[in-house]
Amino acid sequence: MSRADQSTADFLTEYFAVMEKKDYARLAGYYADDITLTFANAPTVKGKDVVLAQMAAIGGKVESLAHPLINVWQEENGVVVFEVDSAWRFLDGVEVTIRACSIFTINNGKFTDQRIYVDNSPINSYLGAPGVTDMKHGQEAVLEYVRAQVSDVVLESGP
Repeated sequence: MSRADQSTADFLTEYFAVMEKKDYARLAGYYADDITLTFANAPTVKGKDVVLAQMAAIGGKVESLAHPLINVWQEENGVVVFEVDSAWRFLDGVEVTIRACSIFTINNGKFTDQRIYVDNSPINSYLGAPGVTDMKHGQEAVLEYVRAQVSDVVLESGP
């Protein structure tokens, strides 16, 4: 697999910039009508409208969601593999960055398939944590919450 050319890296960078601006009308232009999306362990979804609805749902939970590219590779058949740091800034100002690796297929300037491989447990824990906005801000708060949950499980399972 070869390193991606600059035009592919630029295409991805522009796509993520549109996503971060929450410009869903423009974001729709990046998706084929029959796009498929597999996000981590969630079931695969199909169709531009369904994917846009998922992006809007995520966008409603964050102030911003940046995806600075780390590495990008591509195949001749439109398959692009890349590594990013997903930087989540929540509505209360808390920021969490997690590493992800994705495989996207691009055909005629549109995404036809997106497969996103990431461990979102810090994000899910933060979003599901009651009273988390009362905790100190930053990634430390998320890690502290996750450690507390793991600690509770270990203590409950002991003798």
